[in-house]
Amino acid sequence: METPSSQIRPGARGRPNPAVLSAIFERPHGQTARGADLSGFDLSRIDLGRRDLREVNLSGAYLFDTNLAGSDLRGANLAGADLGLARLDGADLSFADLRGASLAGACLSAVKATSADFGVAIQSFEEEDGFGGTDLSTADLTCADMQGARLGGTMLVKADLRGANLRQATLSDARLMGARMQGADLTSADLSRADMTSAVLTSTDLSGTALADTVLDKADLRGALFEEGAFRPASLSGILLPRPMDDLGKPLAAVLDAHELWVRTEGEQGTRADFSGFDLADADLSHCDLTMALIRTARLTGARLTGSTLVMADLTDTDLRYSALNSADLRGAWLRRASLSGADVRYAKLTTLHAADGRRWACDLRDARLRRADLRFADLSEALIDRAVFTDAHIKHASLGGRTVPDARPDED
Repeated sequence: METPSSQIRPGARGRPNPAVLSAIFERPHGQTARGADLSGFDLSRIDLGRRDLREVNLSGAYLFDTNLAGSDLRGANLAGADLGLARLDGADLSFADLRGASLAGACLSAVKATSADFGVAIQSFEEEDGFGGTDLSTADLTCADMQGARLGGTMLVKADLRGANLRQATLSDARLMGARMQGADLTSADLSRADMTSAVLTSTDLSGTALADTVLDKADLRGALFEEGAFRPASLSGILLPRPMDDLGKPLAAVLDAHELWVRTEGEQGTRADFSGFDLADADLSHCDLTMALIRTARLTGARLTGSTLVMADLTDTDLRYSALNSADLRGAWLRRASLSGADVRYAKLTTLHAADGRRWACDLRDARLRRADLRFADLSEALIDRAVFTDAHIKHASLGGRTVPDARPDED
């Protein structure tokens, strides 16, 4: 879809009449500029800080060096706007449209931009131009759509990027120290020379990501999705990766036996299994009782869990790609941000657990990735599936409780 940036040159309508600005921004107490149309105007170097600008149309506006610090811009249209050197620190940009906007050298530290759409053309001044990159340090960018965004050299220190869509984004030379990126999608992104020291990347999708000379010292990559050899050119001192099974302290069979005893005796005997952070790739766990097991941020790529009982198991942020979960019982399980891409989930129960006393525990698949998963005949009738990705998933005869999921394959065998 064509963005406004290709239809209007920033500031094309010129400087607005002072009376127009006064009528919009100097209203009686209790009135706001909400919904005003300022598209295409030259609003450079104007003080619009701490204003109520909700749903204001600023598409194509020239906002160079404009002060918007602390303003409420929820739902505002800033598509194609020039925000070079603008001050947006502490502003609320939740659900705002910034597709095609230029943020070269802008300050967005501590900004809130939950579910904002940044589109594909965020630009930063190059260092040789005398400006640093855009400053998004400590910004709240949870679930923001930044697919294809150009963020080279951007400051994202301690930014919150949980669940953000950064597919094919350019983050080369970006500073992401301490950034929280749990569940973010960085598929095919460019992180060359980026500094990600102490970043939290649990359950982050790094498939096809360029990591040449990336600094990942002390980064947490437990449960992250990446390809073999992806980190060879990177700095990895103190990196946190899934632990080998040898660190369990006893054979896997003994751990499973102790857990089954713990389940059978309702905790009176045995020991609850805790595989959190462990590498169980290709492990054979078929027909095991893993009720209420702790399996957070673990790697179970290709694991065999056919017919296993995983009722109320905690699989948050876990990598289950290409695993066999056919006929598994996952009622009430926590699978938030888990990856089940390519997994065999046929006939599995991914629905609510109903207790005899009336209590209920829904299977939580929010933010999970189920690309190309085989869900035929699976029961997801009461599962929580907000923001879950079902691209190319096979869902013929699956029970979805009357809901539809985009991009799935409903009619293929």
